[in-house]
Amino acid sequence: MRPILLLVLLGAVSAPAAGQIQRAAPAFEAAISPWFGITSFGQRQTSGNLEAGYRGSLSLGLRGELPLTQRIGVLASVAVAPIAKQRVENPVSTELRERVTVLRADLALGWRFIPRAPVFFFAGGGVMRASLPAFPDFDHSVTEPRGLFGLGYDRPAAGRLNFRVTATGFLTQAADVDPNFWTASTPPPDVASESTVFDWTVELGVRYRFRRGS
Repeated sequence: MRPILLLVLLGAVSAPAAGQIQRAAPAFEAAISPWFGITSFGQRQTSGNLEAGYRGSLSLGLRGELPLTQRIGVLASVAVAPIAKQRVENPVSTELRERVTVLRADLALGWRFIPRAPVFFFAGGGVMRASLPAFPDFDHSVTEPRGLFGLGYDRPAAGRLNFRVTATGFLTQAADVDPNFWTASTPPPDVASESTVFDWTVELGVRYRFRRGS
């Protein structure tokens, strides 16, 4: 009888422990998050008293995540801002010119100080590609490298779903314009690109976890 009694006692003790181990999910789980938001762009080029940038746009994107450790995960995101426009400012007025489609792809490390905390942080880098430069009358696409940093908030989950809000800042290296693609009849102006541009985006999405967690 003693061996049987011992096995029963061990089972009673190990069952709660096993349940606790099973519920110890990492801070970032395998998940995807479709989202929409708004994106704002900083000034990119100057020429004389003209300053050129992009008008802000609605954005759509998809973020995926995978765990690395108990508190750290990988976050990858792709997005499109389809209704940006060239924005040209002078001392007295602002003019909107051609419509621009902006694409971006990012890769970042995310972390939480406590695995189950709703607030998380992330930092990394990526690229932005625009169908036109910010300065008007140049007909070519541009690609700009960038670093990023941000924070997010996850609402408590309902099953595998929860709402997520993120805010991201980008330090972008503005692309130079190519005078070979100047389209106006006058000679191309002398256009200087900013070394560093600050862009930002705010996103609201629905996060779907592939494995049900606590």
